[in-house]
Amino acid sequence: KMESALRASEERYRTLMEFLPEPVFLNVGGRVAFCNPAFMKLMAAETTDQLLGLSPFDLFHPDDHGQIRERIARMQTLGEAVPAREERLVALDGTERLVRVVATPIVDHDEPAILVVAHDVTEKDKTERLLASVLESASDAIVTITSEGSILAINGSTSRTFGYPPEELIGQNVKMLMPDPYRSEHDGYLSRFRERGSSTVVGREREVTGLRKDGSQFPLELTVSSFRLNGRQHFTGVIRDMTERKRLEGEFRQAHKMEAFGQLAGGVAHDFNNLLTVIIGENELLAELIGENDEATASLSAVGNAARWEERRVGKGCRSRWSPDH
Repeated sequence: KMESALRASEERYRTLMEFLPEPVFLNVGGRVAFCNPAFMKLMAAETTDQLLGLSPFDLFHPDDHGQIRERIARMQTLGEAVPAREERLVALDGTERLVRVVATPIVDHDEPAILVVAHDVTEKDKTERLLASVLESASDAIVTITSEGSILAINGSTSRTFGYPPEELIGQNVKMLMPDPYRSEHDGYLSRFRERGSSTVVGREREVTGLRKDGSQFPLELTVSSFRLNGRQHFTGVIRDMTERKRLEGEFRQAHKMEAFGQLAGGVAHDFNNLLTVIIGENELLAELIGENDEATASLSAVGNAARWEERRVGKGCRSRWSPDH
């Protein structure tokens, strides 16, 4: 009866291992003594014979062998499971897979053994790396905070924009990036959101003022979104430095004012030129009427010369594009 019960227990154990969706193998005496179909698929093996008898060090990347030895030694010494670690498994076809390894010591047929479960996180790792690359390539600062205002994550642009290294921002309250009155208003925004589930600052762009590490203030455009993670409320702010844009807008307004002033000055010059034309014409008619009166002729000649000189100067300014020099 004991032998029958043992065989039944072993059969249940084998069936359980074979139907587990997670890759599993058994390390007995430093060799693979058992593996399930999920592990065969992960290793790109067609039969178990390709894996049975291999050393665990044949399965994993050489760079991870040190921590594998450390893990095995710790389990053999303490007789308990070790925390999960991420390691690179090398399949039979040479491809590498990032796996999260959980291992625990067991007894198999009266022999000490180690049961290893390898969860494939390759795609998850690729997704996380892609997301990290996207965040780091963004020119806008991106800050994620808790519902209490503590900074959870930032991208590289945040450090460049505010002048703080990441270690001086993570875990701190986001109010450190705000001057008054925004700093004193911030807690109220979060409190109202927790109470009502909505806020006037979420989901829309607004222009506010930021505070750099050196104490300087600068204009910025802020867009806030909210999301829930593990049952808790979080917020992400996308921050755009408006310093350069404000400078260009100021230059454009100044140029627009100068252009308008130039048009006004050009109009005045043309009107003045028309007046000079009348003065010159009337001056010439008057000179013909008075004849050879030397004293009057000299006066009229002086008026005419002055008017013609001014006409040439104004005409030159009108013919060229207006500038402050004209």
